[in-house]
Amino acid sequence: MEVQGFWGQGQGRGRGQARGQVEIAEEVIRTIAALAAAEVEGVSLGPGRRSRGRGKGVEVELAGEAVRIGLKVRARYGLRLPELGRLVQERVKREVEELTGLKVSAVDVQFDRLEPPLAEPEAETR
Repeated sequence: MEVQGFWGQGQGRGRGQARGQVEIAEEVIRTIAALAAAEVEGVSLGPGRRSRGRGKGVEVELAGEAVRIGLKVRARYGLRLPELGRLVQERVKREVEELTGLKVSAVDVQFDRLEPPLAEPEAETR
């Protein structure tokens, strides 16, 4: 996948320089999508997926300058899944488009597990 014309159509940086290209690996897109999804309150990618395997649970399909992203995420119990899914879609679409310049055609979200609700802090007694 290439994003060409970094300096603008037909413009080089300096006299006589050829137009270059910028390439964005699918792994980079997967990582952006995973990190963006994890920023949504109540969503996680599951154990072991935050460090080395940031792109696990994320599928990317490139078609020219467009990308379709599929995510498998976990949700905290008690949250409304349709609303949570829309928040994930919006965040991922915004981040991928902003950071890569690609057009996101779709973000598919699959909730594959529920996590227990957060424990409420106990009141201090003295």
